[in-house]
Amino acid sequence: MILKEITTADKEDYLFAEQLFIEAFPANERRDLPQQRFNVDHQSRFTCNLLIEENKTVGILNVWDFSTFIYVEHFAIAPSERGKGYGRRALEQLKERSEKEKKPIVLEVERPTDSISTRRIRFYEQAGFTLDDHDYIQPPYRKGDMPFPMRIMSYARNAKVLPYESIETTLHKEVYGQLT
Repeated sequence: MILKEITTADKEDYLFAEQLFIEAFPANERRDLPQQRFNVDHQSRFTCNLLIEENKTVGILNVWDFSTFIYVEHFAIAPSERGKGYGRRALEQLKERSEKEKKPIVLEVERPTDSISTRRIRFYEQAGFTLDDHDYIQPPYRKGDMPFPMRIMSYARNAKVLPYESIETTLHKEVYGQLT
């Protein structure tokens, strides 16, 4: 599995990434495309990565690299490629980076209210992530949208486990642009 960092200048690659971004995440779980493109090209802590297996693009992994942790904002496997172990292999790559840099990985998941959200949490738990007990509210990506109840999961092998409040503050300020 190769994680290939791309920008919007990588026209064909970025088109794949953007189409999967739109297909895999409802509007309330992603920022508007102009802001996403800005982050891809100009936000130094943000990277848009294609997941490539045997010369075939199979997914995306968008991450923020903060001084104290790595945040997975969007992670998706193309519908035709799901169930083939690509997601697990991509996480293994990211976990290796986490362990080398001694930074935990943090991500948001929907609360376990149905079979899909429960299965997603189980997938991350099988990959070594832990579900945090706090009730986390994801701020809206745009004005007019409502905050969304989520949970935080983290992977912290060889890394210091961070206080929940520190993670929440960083995400709300740096990812969602909230000042308080």
